[in-house]
Amino acid sequence: MNIQTSNRWETHLKDASEHLKVADHMAYVGFSVLGEVRILMKIITELSKASAELIKSYLYYENFHGRVKFQNNPTGDFESFFGIVGPKYLSRNDLDSMKRILRIEKGHKEAPIEFVRKDKFVMLVGDRYEIVTIGIVREFLRSVRLAFSRFPKI
Repeated sequence: MNIQTSNRWETHLKDASEHLKVADHMAYVGFSVLGEVRILMKIITELSKASAELIKSYLYYENFHGRVKFQNNPTGDFESFFGIVGPKYLSRNDLDSMKRILRIEKGHKEAPIEFVRKDKFVMLVGDRYEIVTIGIVREFLRSVRLAFSRFPKI
C-alpha cells in the first residue's frame, strides 16, 4: 500500500470519467444531430474504455485497502472484479451490462459481418447476431454512470 497505488486508481477513475463524458455526448447530442446508426459502435467503444478503466480503478482501490490482490493476468483480474469487488458496489444488472459492453466491443473487433438495418446496428458475434440500438446504448450509459457514481468517495 503506497501512494503510487493510490494515484493509479485516481488516474484510472479520471480516464473513465473522460470516456464516459465522450460516450454521453455522442449518445445524446451526436446521435440526435447526425442520426447515423454506425455511431452506436463508437459509443460502445467509449463505454468499453470507460468500463475497463472503472474496473481497474475499483481493483486498485480495493488493493490499496488490502481487500484484494492482483492476479498476474487480465482474466484473473476480470474475474476478481466481477466475482468479488463488483458485487460489493454494483447490482447484478449493472455488472451484467458492463460485461455485455465489453463482450460487444470485443465481438465488434472480430465480427465477420456487420450491417445497419433501420435503427439497429447488427453484427455476427460467434454463432449469433448481436443487435445494438440507441435504447440499449442509453441503458448501458446509465449502468456505467451508476458504476462511476458508486465509486467510494475519498
